Order: sequence, then structure tokens, then C-alpha cells
Amino acid sequence: MTTVTTGTTIDLGEEHASRAGEHDDRGERPLLVATGMTKRFGRVEALVDVDLELYAGEVVALVGDNGAGKSTLIKAISGVQPADAGTISMEGKRVSIRNAQDAYKRGIATVYQDLALCDNLDVVANLFLGGEKLTGMTRVLVEYAMEHKTLELLDSLGVTTLASVRSRVGSLSGGQRQSVAIARSLSASPASSSSTSRPPRSAWCRPPRSSSSSAASATKDSPSW
Repeated sequence: MTTVTTGTTIDLGEEHASRAGEHDDRGERPLLVATGMTKRFGRVEALVDVDLELYAGEVVALVGDNGAGKSTLIKAISGVQPADAGTISMEGKRVSIRNAQDAYKRGIATVYQDLALCDNLDVVANLFLGGEKLTGMTRVLVEYAMEHKTLELLDSLGVTTLASVRSRVGSLSGGQRQSVAIARSLSASPASSSSTSRPPRSAWCRPPRSSSSSAASATKDSPSW
């Protein structure tokens, strides 16, 4: 795979230890700092004392041979497979990331190569799966707000080929599906978004319960964000 990046390129070679580019002259505080990240699977050392610094607004490419530890590092930072040793700090404060939920709450989102989308759900439902916008004591889905946010996210990515955000994801092209996956990673305004080639366990793709079958029943008076 060829990776084009406008920022730093980090090479995870045989030594399994690397640092981000030298940014000390910026005078900026890193958005995320991972220090001494180590992960073992039995006798296999997937990561050994890896350091990583990420700054706001930059794109970083993580490259290396098969088995170098690229996916393992991403999974450690995103909480899918926490590191055995090492620390993670965000904006100068040490944080504990024990699972994917911890990472997501802190604004760390991951886009996997297989995209991890639910083909049987529409674009809106995929973007908010597990994080649906609810209102009132009845916990009813706020369809209008979610659809509005979906259109806003896709517009920010320059996506113009979708006929409707109510189209089932299974009917979309490969490029459109990628756009949906990226938009989903941005739906919670993440501080850091990463990409890896190996997906986590598949999600249970069950449509959320709603008081309406589609956004067609939404009105101008519906709540919005």
C-alpha cells in the first residue's frame, strides 16, 4: 500500500522503536504522547518501548514491514488491545485507556481497512450506531438532528455523490463507504483519528428502535444540535 502524507512519516523497523519527527522547535504541546509502548503476545514482542508524538492538524504515516507492529500500536492507543507497558498523555495530562470506549470518550477514533460498517443500516444509522441522539424521558431517537449532523459531516469531507443519507450502506460504492467510515470517526469530534488494516470484532448491526421509520416524518421544529 502506498501512503501519501503531508506530515511526518514514522518507520517501524526491526528494532520496533521509533519517535515522531522532531517538533520541539514548534513550541507547541503535543496533542497526544505515547511513551514506552510495549506489547507482547506470549514470547512474541510486537512492540518494544515505542514513543509517538502527535500534534494538532498534522497527518502522520506509520509504515513498516508485515509484523513490525503498526496495527498493534494503533490498537494500543485506541484501547482495542491495551499495551502491557507504557503511558499515554493527552494535552499534557496522563490518561488511562483500558478499552475502546475510554479512547472514544477522549476523542480517539479508528477507521479500519474493512471499514466495519453495517450494510443493513443506512448512512445515518451507521454514523450514530451506539451513540444515537436521544431526547426526553421516552428516549426517542432525534432523527432530524442525526440526519442534519450526517449531512454536515459529509459536506465537510467534500462528499457529493451520495443520493441520500438514508441509502443502505450495502448499496454504496467502495469510495462512498470509505467516506461514511471516515465521517463516523469524526462524528464525536475526535482529537485524533487513526487508520489500521486489521479490524476489531464485528459489531452487532441491529437497527435502533425509533418512533418513525425514516426522517420523512421530521419537521422544522425537531430538535437540532
